[in-house]
Amino acid sequence: MTNEFGTCRADLIKCYDDNRGFLGRGTFSCVRLGRMDDKDVALKIFDLKPQEGIFVNSGYRVKEEFKLLDKIHHDNIITTFGFTRWDQFRMAIVTEYLPCGDLEGLLFHPSNENSDVSFPLRLRLIYDVAKGVEHLHNLPGGGYVVHGDLKCGNILLTENLGCKIPDFGSAFLVQRDDETEGNDGLVPFTILYAAPELLCDADLPSKKTDVYSVGIIIQAVIFRFSPYTHVLDYVSSDERNVKIKDAILRGKAPIPDEHQTFVQTEANRKGYKQLVTNIVAEANNCCNYSPEHRPQIPGVRKKIEPLVEKYSPKRKEIQTIVGLLKAGHHFAQDKTKLVALPRFSFEKEDLDD
Repeated sequence: MTNEFGTCRADLIKCYDDNRGFLGRGTFSCVRLGRMDDKDVALKIFDLKPQEGIFVNSGYRVKEEFKLLDKIHHDNIITTFGFTRWDQFRMAIVTEYLPCGDLEGLLFHPSNENSDVSFPLRLRLIYDVAKGVEHLHNLPGGGYVVHGDLKCGNILLTENLGCKIPDFGSAFLVQRDDETEGNDGLVPFTILYAAPELLCDADLPSKKTDVYSVGIIIQAVIFRFSPYTHVLDYVSSDERNVKIKDAILRGKAPIPDEHQTFVQTEANRKGYKQLVTNIVAEANNCCNYSPEHRPQIPGVRKKIEPLVEKYSPKRKEIQTIVGLLKAGHHFAQDKTKLVALPRFSFEKEDLDD
């Protein structure tokens, strides 16, 4: 399958050639379901052919993303199997496939809006995210990784509803001597989860901006509310980012007060007042407007840990939710529709975000 450089043989990877295998897309890539060594894998596929009107990701940047992933091994980080290239313009990063989707889908997708996600389960999801980011910020061999684009849509779910962090397209490695690898100055991020300094100073992402994003994720999970959607009523798509940026720079809360009050009342009624109060306080610390006043992620994890030990989700709840999520992400496993990678057509519309 691979050689010592972590390169997967393209002729041993197959991919679904229709929409059933489509898992997601970004600005410069799409993710598809594939097969390798008789198991499902996720293929983050890049098309490097010049496209009119859009920036085309360089082959160098894709290889840097894979090299970075190849250095990171942790239970809460996506497992990477290799890197493959099958012609001059097309290449892919091959990772494990997680059939339960992502945190955004669990919390906010209309098909899941009636599913009950208990406060103990929400807490465990948050804890997994904190552990994954803590590993990135404190690599065992020294140095650290800044992810740069942490968000609910970038948190994948395992078959026991554990969390794994994928998508290191915006990430970079900082060595002990502050030498940076994988940063070419082009670092896209998601405005809903962006720290204020990224919006007004055009700073590069840092540990502190990652911590801010974790704070937004915590609030989104505990309140089960997509951040800043309350400021977008009657706003056109063209005005969306301007409106969100204005809300962040003015220090507007990502979750409306009335929804916070509703959820806190529900938590009190169910006996989880301490859980919600403590976790929201830590989220607010992470989202401090001033970077120097935000905690480091190991401190965040340590604050959450005693709550995780006290409150545990029920196994039946996890099994029920996993069943619903897997049904929603089911792909008919018709092996006749699998084709070799060189025949796979990467359509231009897959690049449109």
